[in-house]
Amino acid sequence: MKKSTKASLIIFIVTFILGYVMASFIPDQILAYSTLNGSILSFLADSVAKLVGMRTIIAVAISISVTLLVRIIEPEEKKETKKSSKKVVTKKGN
Repeated sequence: MKKSTKASLIIFIVTFILGYVMASFIPDQILAYSTLNGSILSFLADSVAKLVGMRTIIAVAISISVTLLVRIIEPEEKKETKKSSKKVVTKKGN
């Protein structure tokens, strides 16, 4: 595996755990209300959200977005460091 892939997996797992812990502070009534009224999952019904777990869905969404943002920003930083690390070679005239 590449280092960037390993780093992305670690970032995904850590942010998933943090997102799930963060979502555990949301009361069940609010999760049930948001699932039934105006949620993206409202067309799937409440049973699917209960089966998978709304907290898990929130945690996966947070971790995917963070991982993708890191993957987008990472190559741009590498390009900038490569450009700045080029050495200028000057030729001396005789």
